Amino acid sequence: MKNKPKAIYQDQRIAEEWCNFKCEYCEGFCPTEYSLKQDKDGNLHVADEWYDMVNSFDNNLKKYFAHGRGFKQFYELADSIMSLSMKVMDTDILKISGGELTVNPRLCDFVESIHNNYPSIQILSNGSNIKDEDIERYKNMGNISFQISLDGVSPEANYSKSHSSYMTNKVVSTIDKLLENGIEVEINCVLTKYNTDKFYEFLEHFSNARNLMIFPRPIRGGARKLIDFNSEHVEKFSKCIDENYDKYKNILPSKEYFDRLIDIMKNNKRNYKCYVPFFVQSIDGYGNFEMCPIGLQYDNKPNIVIGDVSGNSILCNSSYDVEKKYSLCEYCINQYEMLNLYVDGIISLDELRRVPSLNNDTVLLHINDIKREICRNEVKRSNNKKVLSKS
Repeated sequence: MKNKPKAIYQDQRIAEEWCNFKCEYCEGFCPTEYSLKQDKDGNLHVADEWYDMVNSFDNNLKKYFAHGRGFKQFYELADSIMSLSMKVMDTDILKISGGELTVNPRLCDFVESIHNNYPSIQILSNGSNIKDEDIERYKNMGNISFQISLDGVSPEANYSKSHSSYMTNKVVSTIDKLLENGIEVEINCVLTKYNTDKFYEFLEHFSNARNLMIFPRPIRGGARKLIDFNSEHVEKFSKCIDENYDKYKNILPSKEYFDRLIDIMKNNKRNYKCYVPFFVQSIDGYGNFEMCPIGLQYDNKPNIVIGDVSGNSILCNSSYDVEKKYSLCEYCINQYEMLNLYVDGIISLDELRRVPSLNNDTVLLHINDIKREICRNEVKRSNNKKVLSKS
């Protein structure tokens, strides 16, 4: 297909129902009836609604589970989805996530089999099950980075992810090993009542790290009622950033990222436009396109496994309206906010380059191309409004 649209990130989920953590704020499947326990035939345990969902799909998708529902089947499906998606878009950074990918003992084999298909691959993981021998293999592949979910370096700060001090220490140690091997890491830190006032210890532990960036974001969803931070926590967090940003800026996103983050935390509302859907193509584990990786859905989601891959307008997110107030956007900020700050002209390409996964001339060139297109469309929108107002 000529003139395929560009995805800076393809956010591809694989076997998303299965995880070995039960984070208190999880917006996914855990805890549910899905289980990593296997029956005598090696099938993963699924909830009843999984059968209803799969049975509603076309035979081209159902065929993947005709002989089982183990990791083998889910990863074969993912491989097919990614092969088909390459027909309708070009991807700079393939970001793969679950569930928890590392519960699949052959994850490294899978990544090794596909890593040459993409300029870069980022693996999203809770960091609990990354083996030392696999770290060496990821290093040798040369184009692998990680995004690790960690809320703090102490058991108290990381409590919403794990109640085990052993596990928290293990994840921190794994991040240290990845960095020691020259593998880039971005840390996704969810701010809760357990850690918002303890961010300094996070910074201090990784103060000398290279190729690392920590992205804190507020807790979302129903869990806010139970474990959200309070105003005192926010003030302590804000003071920590104000007093220490220059000292730790080598491991933090731009100061402007924190300006937006703290404003959202204090005012309980996002008042900024979002352009993320133009940069990030989100696809679930069954080939369904999503409007954004945070959970915005299309009214009628096309499926690239059973659908017509010749039509690519959905990949350009032509139905996404920057001006519309989507409910899921009202209290949202994450690592992709750096792209929004660049489109708004608030940060430079040099600031984007500091993000480990974006430190690439070709990627930055493509980001700039998309920004120009967004700006052209914004000018057209503004001119159309002026014409309509005059008429």
